[in-house]
Amino acid sequence: MSGIAPHPAHYHHGSVVVVPERAAAWLVQHADLRSLRVSARGHDQEIDAVLMALTLAGLKWAADVDGSDPRKRTEIAPQSEWMDPEEVATVLNVSSSRVRQELRSDRLKGEKRGRAWRIHRTELEHYRAAQAK
Repeated sequence: MSGIAPHPAHYHHGSVVVVPERAAAWLVQHADLRSLRVSARGHDQEIDAVLMALTLAGLKWAADVDGSDPRKRTEIAPQSEWMDPEEVATVLNVSSSRVRQELRSDRLKGEKRGRAWRIHRTELEHYRAAQAK
């Protein structure tokens, strides 16, 4: 991540912690927030509500990024959720070799299938947001 990350106190306000939608989307995807929410359901109403709020915030951010409506699932998505390095390079206005360099250094998250890289659209948006800071 480039730039200076905000100090944790930036997100802590008394007894409340503010979680940006992009961070909630990261939690939904990488921390398996949905499974945690399901396993914790019914144990504590406040925890249920917070986990649901995080999930909804993450889904909203993802919908804003890719244009999908999480409430409406269609049979055929207008765009693939996955991009190759050449498509990412076009979006970022850099070379595809630069994209591969970012993938190898793990600054941009992707999956390698055989010799080919695949980058999920939400990972691209996380990368772009981190670069903007």
